[in-house]
Amino acid sequence: MRRGPSPRDAPDQRPTLSSYHFEAALAAQHAAAPTWEQTDWARIVEIYDGLLSVEDTPIVRLNHAIALKEAEGPHKGLKALDALVGAKPLGTYPFFHAARAECLLLLKRPH
Repeated sequence: MRRGPSPRDAPDQRPTLSSYHFEAALAAQHAAAPTWEQTDWARIVEIYDGLLSVEDTPIVRLNHAIALKEAEGPHKGLKALDALVGAKPLGTYPFFHAARAECLLLLKRPH
């Protein structure tokens, strides 16, 4: 066995983080939470921030917005979702509309 990289290693000796690293971190956060309510949503938002730095796609932005809703409330989530209106392929993606509808419902706004 070899020793893995250390934070003390020179920057050019550290592995480059890929989307897989961030996705694994997201899965670990979800798996570690005993319940939905106990999920560390602020940490998940941070991980999505990192994922966006290497894979900035509409689907990643959608998931980031959903995490924002959980961490900071439906107003923040809706603001992030509204910034995605018109982004392809979200116009036909049912989870985008479901996320927006949930924010509107929580904010007691009909549309």
